[in-house]
Amino acid sequence: MNWEEILVANGTGLFMLVILIICRHMTKLTRRPVDRIFSVIIMIGIAGTILEPLTFMLNGKEGSFFRGFSIFANTLEYFCTATVSVLWVWYVDLYLNKDINRLKTRFVPMLIIWAFLTILLIGNIFGGFLFSFDEHNVYSREPLGYIFFAFLTVSYLISVAIYYRFLAVHGKAQFFPIWMFLTPLVLSLGIQIMFYGISVTFLGCAVGLVSIYLNILSKQSLVDSLTGLYNRAYIEHELITARRSKKYIYSGIMLDIDQFKSINDSFGHSSGDDALENAARIILNATDRDSLAFRFAGDEFV
Repeated sequence: MNWEEILVANGTGLFMLVILIICRHMTKLTRRPVDRIFSVIIMIGIAGTILEPLTFMLNGKEGSFFRGFSIFANTLEYFCTATVSVLWVWYVDLYLNKDINRLKTRFVPMLIIWAFLTILLIGNIFGGFLFSFDEHNVYSREPLGYIFFAFLTVSYLISVAIYYRFLAVHGKAQFFPIWMFLTPLVLSLGIQIMFYGISVTFLGCAVGLVSIYLNILSKQSLVDSLTGLYNRAYIEHELITARRSKKYIYSGIMLDIDQFKSINDSFGHSSGDDALENAARIILNATDRDSLAFRFAGDEFV
């Protein structure tokens, strides 16, 4: 077993994720539900970079204490795998569709499966049917244990389906680099499944999460932070594209919210923000894949 590789890979991943969580707090990217989900994914990644080398370290250490601690560490690692699968799908759907109510209705089956896997993990402590340890406390992954990797794989496929469905309806997916996250993670996961003793899954996760974060920072100058629609600066970019285009004829509609000032005056600016978000969602749902929606200024949209 290559201890140097295990410690370097997970140590690098841990360092990247700790820096990432610090940067997010410094830039205040922790307020919205979608940001909080992303932060929890980062924290699970941090837990994984600690648990992964720990499980290798305890493997083969004889004694009831080491055996119990090995079972606990591996159980927690499997639980993190199942949990991050659900959270990633939530994150992709909420990031693109900006409707938290969808999470309460469309992903109930996924939550049921997650709960079932959690029950299996508890039962595995006594039955050893997901993973087990022999008399020398050496870890073995049982065939049924691959159900967690299958759940992870299916979750990523669901997230890809959500992404391309959004793309089919709305066109551009607002700079969401889904493959920048999935590619390093899938590659590292595949390597670790095929070769026991190699530990690069959470390093791949860290690389993917950092890629997502850098993309979020780069898009802030082009996307309105409240509504999630493109902003006025991006209109200028699209107008240049439209002017140069010989293939398409472009047209636009400019509209605002009637009596918007009275909403702020009567119910407060938080209610005004809610009205803007709801209006943006309605406008976004009314656009097809060849159209773009912008927040121009205040309560004005294009």
